[in-house]
Order: sequence, then C-alpha cells, then structure tokens
Amino acid sequence: MRDRFVGLHAGAVVTDNNQAMLFIGPSGSGKTTSTSVLVNSHSCHLLTDETVFIHRRTSLVEPFHREIRAVQPDPETGVLKKKSIHVDVFYDSVYTQPVPATHGVFLEPGSYAGIRPIYPAEALKRLIDNHLYLGCDYDEALVTLGLLAKDLSFVVLNYKTYDQLISMAPQTLKIHRQQKLV
Repeated sequence: MRDRFVGLHAGAVVTDNNQAMLFIGPSGSGKTTSTSVLVNSHSCHLLTDETVFIHRRTSLVEPFHREIRAVQPDPETGVLKKKSIHVDVFYDSVYTQPVPATHGVFLEPGSYAGIRPIYPAEALKRLIDNHLYLGCDYDEALVTLGLLAKDLSFVVLNYKTYDQLISMAPQTLKIHRQQKLV
C-alpha cells in the first residue's frame, strides 16, 4: 500500500458508463445512504463505501469491500440503530475492478436543500479536508488531490433531512450522465 494510494473519506459507485462517482464527506454525512440509493434503485454498482483508495497521480479508484455500518431498524424494538452489515447483503451489486472517477459529490447536511456545481479551487479545499493519511506521503497526496480537483467535475449536495438526501441522490446521477458540471 505504501506510496500506491491516496485515501479519501468517501464512497464510490460505478455508473452505467463504467465511470466512478465519488460521494465525499465526514462520518454521518450520508455516503452510505447515497451509494445504497444509487446501487439498489438506479442500476449502479458499489465500488467502495466509507474509504476510497485512489491510485496516486490518477483518478483510478480501487474497489474496497468491507462490512459497513448502516442505520437499520432493530428487529425487536423497531428503533433505528447503526449496525454492521456485510456489503453483499446491503448492496444489490458490488463491483470488483478499478474504475476511473469522473465526478464527485460533496455531501453537506445543513439548513437548505439543493445541488450546486463548484470550481476546482473549492473542490481541492474540500478534498484536502476529507483526505485520509494512508499510503502516500502528504506531498504526493496533494499532487493527486490537485489532479482530481482539476480533472473531475464536482457538486455540493446540501440537504436538511435524510429523506431529502434519498430523493436528491438520483439527481446527481442524472447530472453525471449529462456531463453538465463546472
């Protein structure tokens, strides 16, 4: 792993055109929710959840499957709790080959709902904020994050509730397919 990968706190799905779309944000921001909506209802495939490994100096995302922590109702009480679930049980389709990323979605819970494109400078700042220290040293990671900020198209998805996130996640797929980002 050393000097091979740059890590991001993100999830990734593979779209019907064999490209990866990243969902980026801290714990609890909706990465698992967004990826599961697209995989289980919109013909995408899970590439990775929670941690994205990007081959250094490229946009190539490595598959990384592990147990996930997802909100599920307790069978006895019905109360929603985070629990560990094997990725093959939670997702309808899991992808096993590396795929180039072309789009990124920064997930941001807040006071309003909407999707807005952002420019590379803002994307770079947000990528740095979500960088995970694994694999490459920081200078090498900055080179890769800079390339991603320049080469990928990014949006910010703001939402107030998880129901809004669930309804808005498919819109990012439509934007991805239309290639109409900044």
